[in-house]
Amino acid sequence: MECEAGRRSSVRDERQAHFERGRAFGDQAVTLDGQSAEAHFAVFCNMGELMRLDGETLSSVFQLRRLNAEIDRTLELNPEYTEAMAAKGILLIRLPRLLGGDAVWVHDGRSVDFREPWLDERTHMLRLRGIVACAHDRAVLATLVDVARHWSPERYGRT
Repeated sequence: MECEAGRRSSVRDERQAHFERGRAFGDQAVTLDGQSAEAHFAVFCNMGELMRLDGETLSSVFQLRRLNAEIDRTLELNPEYTEAMAAKGILLIRLPRLLGGDAVWVHDGRSVDFREPWLDERTHMLRLRGIVACAHDRAVLATLVDVARHWSPERYGRT
């Protein structure tokens, strides 16, 4: 609840307050019931948003282990938790940037803006509008872009 409220706010200090309250509530809930997928997801959501508040930075890398543990525990407790599955996917796509690499569109090499997903009605999945290459190593990233450059964007784009 606090995580969603923080996401809706456009005022930085309000966002931070929501995420900090949500993190505290999530930590309390995990302490009271470590078997609650919702409690672990609340920690993950609010912790992740706090890490992103001023932009994803190298200092965020030190918190990744806990963040990843919370989302993994959420999915272990409830493998059908759709929002957690989507969040895990987004975390994995964003991870190369946090580690000094990037995620780019293969058709033009521009960095991906992860605020542009759309809901694919056929599969009920959040998708990005094209083919994305992700890698920590810039040379690997360039190879991935080169390999996928000629793949059909219609297959992967919005329908």
